[in-house]
Amino acid sequence: MDAVVRLTVAVLVAAAGTASAQDADPGTTVTPTLYELSPAESCSIFGGPACEITTNITGYYDACNCPDSSMDRCECVMFYQCDNSTGAYDEDGKGLLDIRKKDGCPQVELRCCKVPGGTGNTPPPVHPNYPTNKPHGVPADECGVRSEGGIASKITNNEDSEAGFGEFPWMVAVQLRARALDAPDVFKCGGAILRRDVVLTAAHCIKGQTVSRLRVRAGEWDRESTSELYRHQDRDVARVEIHDKYYGGNFRYDLALLFLRDPFELGHHIGTVCLPPAGDGTVYDGQRCVVSGWGKDKLEDRWPHRYLKMLELNITPKDSCERLLQATMLGVDYKLHESFICAGGEEGKDTCKGDGGSPLVCTQPDGHYQVVGVVAWGVDCGLPKVPGLYANVPLARGWIDKHLGLQ
Repeated sequence: MDAVVRLTVAVLVAAAGTASAQDADPGTTVTPTLYELSPAESCSIFGGPACEITTNITGYYDACNCPDSSMDRCECVMFYQCDNSTGAYDEDGKGLLDIRKKDGCPQVELRCCKVPGGTGNTPPPVHPNYPTNKPHGVPADECGVRSEGGIASKITNNEDSEAGFGEFPWMVAVQLRARALDAPDVFKCGGAILRRDVVLTAAHCIKGQTVSRLRVRAGEWDRESTSELYRHQDRDVARVEIHDKYYGGNFRYDLALLFLRDPFELGHHIGTVCLPPAGDGTVYDGQRCVVSGWGKDKLEDRWPHRYLKMLELNITPKDSCERLLQATMLGVDYKLHESFICAGGEEGKDTCKGDGGSPLVCTQPDGHYQVVGVVAWGVDCGLPKVPGLYANVPLARGWIDKHLGLQ
């Protein structure tokens, strides 16, 4: 394929924890099943502000220059431990995470703060206005619940549309296990949690890969750090199912299911996304929807994005999308296949290389999100009046239901 055409895999993620929650009649209130963890169990699985920090965080307790330029002793501590009187917390109790801060601390979750005694050994207490609720008591059967803005923290200075931590709990990073024992896993593409043990991603992302090398990370936000508010979870892949109509020549039915060896533990930052009703997808035409991922901003960028990003895009009707694509290098004879949904077309707002397998989700009247598309491909990135193409999830419900045992 011509190099000008970029592959932007977007995940058609879907599926809540159980079929009963998703198959309920519209307008029916589903009473979610709650699971409870003791504080010790929650800390061992998720970590968090109310737990002892046991991981090695780069720069934690390092000395730094006090924000008020005083000669007091200041150190880099987790943002929810900083008790400076400089407005570290806003009225709703969310800590402010400045994506582009420069205060002498190496990670966005660390803040240069006056520490009583300045010993570097005794952790300062959690700021009294910071919410310390642990991620237990989570609805295990409720899908598509977005934490708009993020969990107990708020992103500032987010010039590149960074999402908040835990804002899209179904979002995962599909990775390749490193061949060397001491090397980190390699980011491959995005995906979404359909069920605690099943992830939906793009076929072209994982086709040809050895199953034993595939690993999925949930609860990720900052790909270059392990100091997020709650810890991530890694799961190995046991089995892969690629859509039986997938064709790599033009990326029709670009969908794959990853079945995990062990299920994820659900928490405020790790959850499932709802599946849409079966259909041709036209019911979403004109709706403003959201796509998330770690892909590049531009094709010429060297690396995928560090922080999870999000974009709001309009769903473009198929006939309009086909006409717009015929005006590109694809030519007047191009015919849009039914297995695609189109979204976007605003200059500078698009998925791009590295967004493979990432979900396009649309909100419903009850506030829950359904996955309606997976980015399959596109012409360049962010061109005006050129929508991106996503795999059509409603059209693939029969295939998904068959492999999830919902038929």
